[in-house]
Amino acid sequence: MALDKIDAEKLQIDVDTLGRLNPSNEIRQKIETEIERTYQWLSSADHHHVIVAGDPRYPDLLREIDDPPPLLFASGCLSALDYPSVALVGSRNCTPYGVKVTRRLARDMSDSGFVITSGLALGIDAVAHKSCTERGKPTIAILGSGLGKVYPQANFPLAQRIIEEGGLLLSEFPLSAGPARYRFPQRNRLISGLSLATCVIEANLKSGSLITARQALEQNRQVFAVPGSVDSQNSRGCHRLLREGAAVAENAADIKEPLAPLLKGQLDLLERTDCSGTDTRRTSHLPLPEARILKFVAIEPVDTDALIRQTGLNVSELQQCLARLELKGHLIHHGGKWFPGT
Repeated sequence: MALDKIDAEKLQIDVDTLGRLNPSNEIRQKIETEIERTYQWLSSADHHHVIVAGDPRYPDLLREIDDPPPLLFASGCLSALDYPSVALVGSRNCTPYGVKVTRRLARDMSDSGFVITSGLALGIDAVAHKSCTERGKPTIAILGSGLGKVYPQANFPLAQRIIEEGGLLLSEFPLSAGPARYRFPQRNRLISGLSLATCVIEANLKSGSLITARQALEQNRQVFAVPGSVDSQNSRGCHRLLREGAAVAENAADIKEPLAPLLKGQLDLLERTDCSGTDTRRTSHLPLPEARILKFVAIEPVDTDALIRQTGLNVSELQQCLARLELKGHLIHHGGKWFPGT
């Protein structure tokens, strides 16, 4: 987004009002500092973005919720927003059973063309994101803090890996906003709102994941829950959801089949785009934008301008994908054109 389009209003702050409430202008100075920080952040990397509500890149599903954020800070590949999303959430103190189920669901869903969305928290969230990045699949992490204060700090390397693998970090909070208890329920409505469905894998009765599930219902999204042992505290929240009408999710098919009517062939189209003209053994583990690039390069060597037209990616997103594909040996750049690698 252009720097001159960022203003105090879009940062959810009324400078004049706050200035009048504080004659010393201390608050006004803090706001102006935050705006300047945003300018610097945007200009520091091509994969830094601010998406306002009127932007065509603003996610359509978020527009449907009762209180969509007026803007989103984004770091990574915006094309991750183009694909159907399913939220996988659960306990921070997950069990080996929860880890196993999360890995299986995340891998199977992402292999089917879905983007997994979660909250970058420890436990189930982190396992879901890692399961995608380990296979080179994009995943979306929505933070309960600003992108300049990635929380928890222990997951900062995971956040970087998400960006490297064509995924996206999102936040509605200013860059300098640190984690606060009230921000996480607020964040959770975006996890459910961005997704066609929310699946709770493990949750105790006081888990924030139950808040996400309730918000999903309020947003008219589908809710799934994974059954567990009746002796496990971590499964009691899931069992409550099941008693209240959530659908059972034992495998990825349980989630995909009810969503199929909503997608109307979109996943089949993505799968054909993924495979047409390319060796599926080489591309099945790649993020969809990268697989699309290989599809066109496999037909004939092309230059960067042609790839922009053919893939629909913007310059920043395409450059990121090309750099990753070249590093992985899938592409070779020679004489101004891109060729298939070895």
